[in-house]
Amino acid sequence: MEREQIPVLWATQQPAAFNEFIEASGPPAWKTIPSWDLIGTGNHVIPEAAHRAMAATAHSRISTFQAGHLGLISKAGAVLDVVLRGIHATQ
Repeated sequence: MEREQIPVLWATQQPAAFNEFIEASGPPAWKTIPSWDLIGTGNHVIPEAAHRAMAATAHSRISTFQAGHLGLISKAGAVLDVVLRGIHATQ
């Protein structure tokens, strides 16, 4: 992650809305759509074991990368690789 991104992320991060915890979101997409999951092994917000359990529940194809919680931003190339694998696998 670039140093100049840090203040922007800090200032724009929104807290979770209370309704996220009490409102049903509808049928889970992973029950009918193939999924891929990229797990950051340095994530201290979502423990790796918990992330793996969620990915296993969704029958996701799991990849790992050395990144923390913001790995989707700091390691965008790894994210792109997984997205492209998903695209190629479903065409």
